[in-house]
Amino acid sequence: MIETIAGYWPGLMTIYIASFLGFVSPGPNFVVITAHAVKNRRAGAATALGVSFGTAIWVMLTSTGITTLLNAYEETTLMVGLVGGSYLCWLGVKSLRAALSGTKFSDEFNKPSSAETSFSRAILTGLFIQMSNPKAALFWIALSSLAIKPHTPSIVIIAMIIGCFAISLSWHMVLALVFSTGSIRQTYISFKSVISAIFGTLFIGFGLKVIHSVIAGR
Repeated sequence: MIETIAGYWPGLMTIYIASFLGFVSPGPNFVVITAHAVKNRRAGAATALGVSFGTAIWVMLTSTGITTLLNAYEETTLMVGLVGGSYLCWLGVKSLRAALSGTKFSDEFNKPSSAETSFSRAILTGLFIQMSNPKAALFWIALSSLAIKPHTPSIVIIAMIIGCFAISLSWHMVLALVFSTGSIRQTYISFKSVISAIFGTLFIGFGLKVIHSVIAGR
């Protein structure tokens, strides 16, 4: 088994490095994780976990060829992009409304409810944000070609999925922890209206960018 993976190691390492560079680039994942983390460390960590689950799913779909099949149908890509972009815009509108009203974005995380409900909702938010970005499909298709070839052993595909999931989880958990520290949380509390407005603008900007990209790409 180790010998099998060793033969594909150069391609796997390239994928791991490229995926990490993709993760650290600011985008919708960065914004949604930090937006939740500054209010609630548990919610930030759960969102990071959801994003990482989405990463693992994209890698699995790509490595099995399903992503390529889906992208062959323009209507599927268009629908995914429109839904994902609209959701980001909706999050942005919620954040801007919170800024104007002086309340916190995503008040549902502060409502009296079970910890399990808040945690699971944050996971689903992160998962949806990751899975509804059609650019992620193109990104993983490009990367998978570096290691996935016809008759690639299953153990190599598993190593790719687990490795990318671990890298995603590590980086996004760091984001959640950093942005939920006392000093940053205190800054958020002091300037929550301004920060909510910034997050709202970023969400809407990314949402419109996703929508524009899928429409322009038809």
